[in-house]
Amino acid sequence: MRLLKAGLKTVLLPVFLALTLIQWVSIIVISCSKMVTRLASILLLLIAFIGYLVNPNAVRQAVNIGVLAVVVLLLPHLAEWLIYRITDLKLSLRQFFRSKP
Repeated sequence: MRLLKAGLKTVLLPVFLALTLIQWVSIIVISCSKMVTRLASILLLLIAFIGYLVNPNAVRQAVNIGVLAVVVLLLPHLAEWLIYRITDLKLSLRQFFRSKP
């Protein structure tokens, strides 16, 4: 059993290092892209509102653009949720590595 656990730890070490690298890069990218997506969603909401004011009959297009703005706003939050899942996996692997053979 000890030999199996030691071999499994050796195999999972590159996975742990890859997850760490993915987590760091993703955090940096998400932090930078949050500002851009917020500005884009505000711009889309303004376009939808102005389009509705100019042509009140175009409610459907304004709602479509508004939904798109909300989706663009929620994308970084979805990415953060995925980063949290990667962090959970990393913590589980770290606990496995620290366990005694």
